[in-house]
Amino acid sequence: MTKYLVPVIGMAFLILLGYSLYISKAHYEGLVEEGYSEKAEHYFKNLKKEDALGLQIKVSETLEPFDVWINTKEGPLRGAAVVLRVGRIDSSRDLRFPLKEVSPGHYRASVELPRGGYYMFNLEISSSEIKTTRRWFKRVWGEDRGERGNFKKPDL
Repeated sequence: MTKYLVPVIGMAFLILLGYSLYISKAHYEGLVEEGYSEKAEHYFKNLKKEDALGLQIKVSETLEPFDVWINTKEGPLRGAAVVLRVGRIDSSRDLRFPLKEVSPGHYRASVELPRGGYYMFNLEISSSEIKTTRRWFKRVWGEDRGERGNFKKPDL
């Protein structure tokens, strides 16, 4: 009896291993994003540009108004197109808030969110010198808590 037990266990193991490999290949969803290499290459080139420009981005601690100060080693970044996209983590709908330049390198928008919750903030900056993005997640309290629009400043 024991002389058949080891081969049977070995065969069962090989069958389960083969089935596992088949399932993993047939249903692989992937952890690596499409176009990962190209996106990573662009990201690192952009970081070098930011370093060469001496890019510094500072954001306010409130949403009403939401202020962004953008500086380079040459001084304030003027004339940039700055957009804040905000979306709840549990929703596929994003809100878009274009920021207006109120003084050199200082951009502002009034950001009103429909309710509290966890949000992803995506700050897009585009100018002749650079095109870059900053992302962060924050919890925003709802009106029911009396703290509309307040959140802690992200570490950029």
